[in-house]
Amino acid sequence: QDPSPVAPTRTVDWLEALELSSDDAEDEMPVALIDHAPPDHVLLIHVKAEGHRPYRGDQLLQLLLACDLRFGDLGFFHRHEHAGGRGPIQFSVSNLLKPGVFDIDAMSDLEAAGIVLFMRVPGPKDLLTAYDAMLETAKTLVHHLGGSLLDHSHSVLTKQAIEHDRSLLRDYARRQLLHRKP
Repeated sequence: QDPSPVAPTRTVDWLEALELSSDDAEDEMPVALIDHAPPDHVLLIHVKAEGHRPYRGDQLLQLLLACDLRFGDLGFFHRHEHAGGRGPIQFSVSNLLKPGVFDIDAMSDLEAAGIVLFMRVPGPKDLLTAYDAMLETAKTLVHHLGGSLLDHSHSVLTKQAIEHDRSLLRDYARRQLLHRKP
């Protein structure tokens, strides 16, 4: 397994724009991801195909649908809090390569070097449940399609990185509860 990133000129580093804190952040974010304010955090899990064996779009589509993701806004797949694409979005899936979108009508022609699962914080009502669903989906894709799980910096996703993300979510939820109390 080669944890090195796909050629930098083709990766979807545009997702990093979701963490912008400047006044221009909303202008640079995809419209469907704007919830009246830039997110505090965006958690990412990359699923990278092995070597020169890209994921076939038809297989990817079948697995994404089996994992209860639905094609939606901006050409991304979304996992919702309730089955069948109902309720708020828990997390989304984009193509690893720019522009990051999927053409649902041409999925059978797609050869993807990888995908990115991402979750906005704030976002889902139950952050840890959403993160666990995102992680389980990523593991399911690797189990069925091969490849490797990478973190936000394109390094191998370790147990420590997963626990760091979970700790960040617990701390965030705790801070939100403290801000709500009178």
